[in-house]
Amino acid sequence: MRHVIPISGKDSCATAIFQMARKPGLDYELFFNDVGCELPETYEWLDKVEKVLKRPIHRVGKSLEEVIFKYGILPSAHARFCTREAKIKPMEEFIGDDEAAVYFGIRADENRTAYNPIGKRNIFPCYPLVEAGIGLPQVFLILDKQDLRPPKFFWESVYRLVEAKLEKKYQSGFKLYPSPKEIFSKIPSWLFDQLFAWRSRSNCFLCFFQRRYEWAGLLEHHPDLFDRAEQIEREVGASNEDREKDFTWIAGMPLDLIRQNREMIMKRRAIQIIKILGKRQTTADPVDLLSVTSCGLFCGK
Repeated sequence: MRHVIPISGKDSCATAIFQMARKPGLDYELFFNDVGCELPETYEWLDKVEKVLKRPIHRVGKSLEEVIFKYGILPSAHARFCTREAKIKPMEEFIGDDEAAVYFGIRADENRTAYNPIGKRNIFPCYPLVEAGIGLPQVFLILDKQDLRPPKFFWESVYRLVEAKLEKKYQSGFKLYPSPKEIFSKIPSWLFDQLFAWRSRSNCFLCFFQRRYEWAGLLEHHPDLFDRAEQIEREVGASNEDREKDFTWIAGMPLDLIRQNREMIMKRRAIQIIKILGKRQTTADPVDLLSVTSCGLFCGK
């Protein structure tokens, strides 16, 4: 029996740490679904995970760009062939016909669809965090003990926008409104990191689940990757008819409009953050803001 753990984000990494500590005598195999569209920060984090856990992380995946051009369409919520072709099938090929327990990163406080090994009776899905009743607060504790939180993707530009807006409120409110420093000091570090990240997950840089502000963040931090996503959108998504019928990563909004409206998108993101801060200044219970959009158990999980 093989024991396999996919690594893609905070929950899966916590699963690996927890499972390896719970049953240290097993010969665990770690793997990452590398589809060739990962962010540099993700690769740096994976290198760190390997060093801390003292185990190699096998790179298991198929080129997502090749898959997209093979299908001739952009992946979307209605055509999610990207995960199946570039990640799930390569994982199943990696396991082959061997009997394998695969430990997935689903938490006890989630309501998420599990992996269904259709036609693969040799694969046995396991969910250690669910079995142990481990939720998001415990995941952060597990990761922090090993200093293995995934990349923060800190967005300096948006942070400064939020800080300036809060300072303006503070100055105009005769000191009745809290200062930015006071507001930031009252929120837990996990919330700060999530709010001021230009990226919600460490999955593919051209994921169709990205929000507009994430595309704007990609444009600012990795313009070369944004350019590549824009080129694929033009080559694969173009309908060869009028512009309104083109397929785009974001429905009805080609990436050239993200480029044109980047500053406005950043300002809207800053306003969203201020609203969240106003509601959650004193909260102690983590809410996974990153779980709003996800391509499944194999993408930034």
